Amino acid sequence: MSHADPSALTRNEGIVLAALKSARRPLSAYQIMEHTTPEGVRAPQQIYRALQGLVGHRLVHRIESLNAYLVCDHAPHEHQSAFAVCTGCGKVEEVPIGKALGGLLRAVATTGFAVQTTHIELSGLCAACGEGTKTAAG
Repeated sequence: MSHADPSALTRNEGIVLAALKSARRPLSAYQIMEHTTPEGVRAPQQIYRALQGLVGHRLVHRIESLNAYLVCDHAPHEHQSAFAVCTGCGKVEEVPIGKALGGLLRAVATTGFAVQTTHIELSGLCAACGEGTKTAAG
């Protein structure tokens, strides 16, 4: 997995990115701050500024439904992604949507709506949580 040149990141961006990588799950800004305080990144403004930079570098995604941030599995990339968010355990999977997004944008364009940005999140159960449901219902 290739990432942006570490020298292009600010000190705080590097610390926040390391915290997200070690967590391996989405974290809110305040959860990130719990991990970064020992490194000197203590203020919410520092966290949000670093997150804004990391999102700009396409190294981190904001998961809106969780109000949390997730390190990008395919960083840095140019493709559009959707996020499958498990309502059981909170796991998030990044799913490249390539051609599917084009079809969706064409369908929206027929309504006269001009899309400026996209962010797609799908809620449901991951395989592990889904198995638990099948077993309980079975």
